[in-house]
Amino acid sequence: LRLSKMLRGFKSIANRTNAQNALAQCMRALSTAPSTPRAAPGIYEVRTYTLKPEGHAQYMKMVAEYGDLRTRLNPNLLGLFTTEVGGCLHQMKHIYHYEDLNHREQVRKSMAKVKEWSQEYLPKSREFVAHQESMIFVEATSCHTAAGIPSAVDFVSPPKPSDPEAPAPVYELRTYQCKLGYDTVPKLCQYISAGLPSKVEADKKGQLVLYAYSDVGALNNVIELWRYDSTQASLEARKAARAAGPWREAVANVARDCANTFTTQFLMPGSISKW
Repeated sequence: LRLSKMLRGFKSIANRTNAQNALAQCMRALSTAPSTPRAAPGIYEVRTYTLKPEGHAQYMKMVAEYGDLRTRLNPNLLGLFTTEVGGCLHQMKHIYHYEDLNHREQVRKSMAKVKEWSQEYLPKSREFVAHQESMIFVEATSCHTAAGIPSAVDFVSPPKPSDPEAPAPVYELRTYQCKLGYDTVPKLCQYISAGLPSKVEADKKGQLVLYAYSDVGALNNVIELWRYDSTQASLEARKAARAAGPWREAVANVARDCANTFTTQFLMPGSISKW
């Protein structure tokens, strides 16, 4: 009888403990879910194709014709852009998100088995491409958190204006090539994270889409991608951000301690781009 009572007592304690643990887990989930941006597992591949000027129009026509096939075979495509101004012209940039390199390899192998893609589109398109480059990036989640935005995979681009005379939306790609060393990219992210809240507050016209650093390719390379309603809106936003003290300090720190070069490009989204 005494043993039976002891067992019932232990069971009661265990049930209360399990219930308390479950409640604590629920409270933690409820307390963090609304305000904490989801960390993006995986990688971003940025592919840059430099096109032959004389074949630019034909290549873009093919991209549109095979757009449905591309997105059906590879739904990981987030952005597809052409360069508008800044740096090399006649370029197309693709941005894909994958779980990891194994996932990327699986997708590409599956695409290669589809004759319409591997035996029609690819052979026809190659004659218009002069150079191809691919890099792998990892999202700088600390910068996304500082800006109060979710992971780039969750970014939803606003609808394009219905008025054909309205300025076209544009994406600004800002690229930092950092100094060699293990600590320069973490230091840059630390500086940027400290200044981003003030930039976001001052920049009412821009939307930060992605902050990421390279993992394969040219290392110590950091990119930030912003969306604006027009190129002019981007320039006005940049002017407004210069008035934000913490952001000015962050940029000065990056220039002094981290970056060797800094470039910017305006990109125009293609018809099949999610962004």
